[in-house]
Amino acid sequence: MTARTWSCLRSFTSLNHLTISDSSLSFPPSPPELLSVTKLSAKRVTSQSYEGLLSSLPGLRDIDITIDYAERDIPQITAGLRRTGGQQLTRINLTSTSSLPSEKKSVSSETMKRLGLLIREQTKNLHSLGVSGVKCLDEDLVEIAESSTFLKALDSLHLQSLDGECFEYDRESGFQVKECRLSTEMTARMWSCLRSFTSLNHLTISDSSLSFPPSSPELPTVTELSAKIMTSQSYEGLFSSLPGLRDIDITIDDAERDIPQITACLRRTGGQQLTYIDLRVPPSLPSEKNRVSRETMRGLGLLIREQTKNLQRLDLRWVRCTDEEDLVDLFECCRRVKTMSSVR
Repeated sequence: MTARTWSCLRSFTSLNHLTISDSSLSFPPSPPELLSVTKLSAKRVTSQSYEGLLSSLPGLRDIDITIDYAERDIPQITAGLRRTGGQQLTRINLTSTSSLPSEKKSVSSETMKRLGLLIREQTKNLHSLGVSGVKCLDEDLVEIAESSTFLKALDSLHLQSLDGECFEYDRESGFQVKECRLSTEMTARMWSCLRSFTSLNHLTISDSSLSFPPSSPELPTVTELSAKIMTSQSYEGLFSSLPGLRDIDITIDDAERDIPQITACLRRTGGQQLTYIDLRVPPSLPSEKNRVSRETMRGLGLLIREQTKNLQRLDLRWVRCTDEEDLVDLFECCRRVKTMSSVR
């Protein structure tokens, strides 16, 4: 019946999008080819169907598959694409549904490594890659991200594990690291990977802890940093890895702990190129987390006065100072910066 159905589909010469859901298909050894189909959407297809399905679609460019057993389906899809080539593919999106039990979302490092090898070796024209909802290790996501650096045409990357760890890249909006806890080795590997994105100028990091090696790989093209709720020990390595930084937007979750760290890091790395600094505390934080000492405000003021010669704008929001004198002192420091146009 599968062979007869496929022979029937061949008569639809303008057919370019094939959707299959909740189905089991048994293909013959040499299935009829649907040459006009360039896009496949599949949802909950039995894993033994993938080999015949993919081999019957030699013109495939766009794949969007919702899997229902990650460790069983992803190897089958990988093997099927490896056998059929993959050179024409421009988009791959593999998603595990949220309703699946945890054991059906888990994938081994070997499975992720083989997927990475396929991407690295055979999908030279891939523009968009997405893998989400699978339960894997941080290093497995790094492995796939490293493989994606071989894709010269890549415009979009979305890698997200079941636990929320996420790497996301868009050629227009930059690279995002979300909810990651990366060891020194993994941070170094990830930063080496980011160096390959030569047009990357905006880096966003949120709810993450990064452990940088003593000599962090530098990302010289990054000029804009957005960070939200990072561990304070991450700042030193982060700032030293971004020598071209001009624009800083940081949401902190402990003002007295984080602002001195940020100030000290900027003092060590220079700060002369900075044009915009925005430091804010979420208004929802308890009052003890938004308080800063006079010493902390004085340190920030000295940094601005002595090292940020090109600063145009400073925002410091929802921070509770010791008294009004601290804000006046900071404002006086800002007045000495000739390029300053806005203080808030």
